[in-house]
Amino acid sequence: MMFSVVLESLDNINAKAGVENLIKVLGIKRGTASQLISNLPLKVYNELQAADAKTMVEALNITTVLIWRVVMTNQSDLPKVNWHKEPMILGKSITDIKKKNNPNLTGVAMLELDSEFQIKNDPMETGSGSFADVSQTVMRGLGEGLDAAIQTKDTISETNTTLQRFQDDLENHENKITLKPGFYNLFLPALKSKNSKKIVEELCREILEWDTKTIKNALLKPIVCVAKDVDHVEGSQIIEEFEKHGILLNKKLITKI
Repeated sequence: MMFSVVLESLDNINAKAGVENLIKVLGIKRGTASQLISNLPLKVYNELQAADAKTMVEALNITTVLIWRVVMTNQSDLPKVNWHKEPMILGKSITDIKKKNNPNLTGVAMLELDSEFQIKNDPMETGSGSFADVSQTVMRGLGEGLDAAIQTKDTISETNTTLQRFQDDLENHENKITLKPGFYNLFLPALKSKNSKKIVEELCREILEWDTKTIKNALLKPIVCVAKDVDHVEGSQIIEEFEKHGILLNKKLITKI
């Protein structure tokens, strides 16, 4: 059984703050972060083992200002994100985070012992358990909460509601989506003047967040790919931004959705 981590909602903040937070924590581009915020709720990380899903949802709820939850991948009809690289949180992969949170290294393992090996209440305490007992209760409470989230199946009404919200959001932005559903490569046209080259350099810096060296090396090639394997939503946004400055990008459909 595989699980997904869902970006559920903004936590009493505006969309701009949410975008900035995702850029910083997840290390993603502004366009990608904007797309995630615009289309929530959606499954951001998919096909995870239970331990990985637990690690991700806990880390994301702590490090970001957004609300995340866990669902079973095949029992949720929420739209999902297809990543082409390993998820990172503050520059650390799931594997790195799991190593750091190794129960045997952090001492948490002893809190999961069977009841016969648990530290008993201190007889000198009145009406309360020892610190170890309290810690164990807290840890079990967190574990039970996560187990409940994992075991809870999305109801039809809940799924339909969240899916409808996503569809409504797409309709509100359909004027900005010019490409048919799928994944695309976007290419620069032939640049015939110094002015157009200067405009492209600035757009690559601002829209694609390329550094000076990357821009210089890319423009030396006869055919320049400015966006590789992007979906129709992000692709449409990039095309629109370039068109605003008179640069008409060439598109090539790689994979249909």
